[in-house]
Amino acid sequence: MRTPLSEAAAGMSVFVGLLSSVQGGAHLLSVIGVALTRGYAYNFRLTSLVLIGALMVLAGVLCLASARAVAAGRRSAWWTSARGTLLLLLVVVPLIPIQTEMASGLTILGVVNLAFLYRARPGAARSPEADRSRWSGQDAV
Repeated sequence: MRTPLSEAAAGMSVFVGLLSSVQGGAHLLSVIGVALTRGYAYNFRLTSLVLIGALMVLAGVLCLASARAVAAGRRSAWWTSARGTLLLLLVVVPLIPIQTEMASGLTILGVVNLAFLYRARPGAARSPEADRSRWSGQDAV
């Protein structure tokens, strides 16, 4: 079921997905470009840098691919978008001490996206009367 909350969650997922994909792709391209032009040996450092970019792109693609279905209120898409956002957070949160501005910004956006997704999850929509009656002890009309 399409609701304003599900549409907002889908919009936020598109924004986070685009940002993650573009930044991850740029990171991946620059790491591979520098490694090829300078002739770096294949080692753990190069592997981890490539993996960071690839995982950011994957997280962005998961968020982007599920956005339309999130707006429609499909549960499977909600899970896909949440997994993409969690993957993004797992990649960027450990980078906060190294790249404070980029990692902090993506972390904040990821947490906001999770909040939107949590609030718009299928089956969570209640009427305001039901919320009031839950706290007041009265039955909803």
